[in-house]
Amino acid sequence: MSDSQPFLPLGLGDLEGLQHVITLYLRHCKTQGKISSEREQHQRMLRELHTRIERARLSGADPVCLPLTLAEWQGLKKALNGCAWVVRTHVPHSAERDDLLTVLERLKQEVAQIISASLN
Repeated sequence: MSDSQPFLPLGLGDLEGLQHVITLYLRHCKTQGKISSEREQHQRMLRELHTRIERARLSGADPVCLPLTLAEWQGLKKALNGCAWVVRTHVPHSAERDDLLTVLERLKQEVAQIISASLN
C-alpha cells in the first residue's frame, strides 16, 4: 500500500454534495438500532471527514484536493452505497432521482478506483 494519501480533485459543488451524502448516511445509521463499536468508530470518522470537507469548502479554493486516508476512502464508499440505497428505497421514481443515482454511481466508481490503486 502506498504511503501517500490519494485524492480526487473536487469542486465546491462536489464538496457540498459529499457533505449531503455523509449527512444522509449518518442520519440513516441512527435509525438502525444498536451500534457496534466498529460502527461507532466508522460514524465518528465520517463526522470528522464531514468537518474537514466543510473547512475545505469554506476556504473558497476551487478545485480542492482533499487528501484522504484509505480508511476514509473506504468509509466514503460505504456512505455512498448507503446513500444510494436510501434514495432507491425511499425516493419516488423520477428523472431527478435517476440523475442523482447516476452521479452517486459515478462517484462510487471513482472512489473504488482510488481504493484499488491504493491497495496495489
